[in-house]
Amino acid sequence: MIQHVFGQTLRGNVEGIFTLCSLVVPNMAARGQGRIFNAASWFGKIGKAQYSAHCASKFAVIGLAQSLAAELAPSGVTVNAVCPGTIVDTGMRLADKRSRELGSAPQRSAKPKSHSDALACRTTSPRSSHFCLQRKPTI
Repeated sequence: MIQHVFGQTLRGNVEGIFTLCSLVVPNMAARGQGRIFNAASWFGKIGKAQYSAHCASKFAVIGLAQSLAAELAPSGVTVNAVCPGTIVDTGMRLADKRSRELGSAPQRSAKPKSHSDALACRTTSPRSSHFCLQRKPTI
């Protein structure tokens, strides 16, 4: 593991999401509604060899989403972390052929557009107003 890569990954995946949320939340809360969907990953739910920086950052994204969901629920703003499985044709995926060994990750893969289409459907539907991250901790 290379330390500067670890730091860059955390800054991009966690600090970037936190910064964006801090910019949009005040307006959403003032309106009494809003939907925030943060991009996490299946690797934010399991550890994977050779992916420690990516896994750590996506675990943090899920924790951030859970915390923000609890903080913002009274204001009408919902926060979720989306955890897609394998997405092909991405820089990380193409750069590292070892990523083809999925371990316990879902065996289906998708193109980035299919995930964005599904998310757009979820965020624009009036039926999604109740959709908020719920996860019970396992001990």
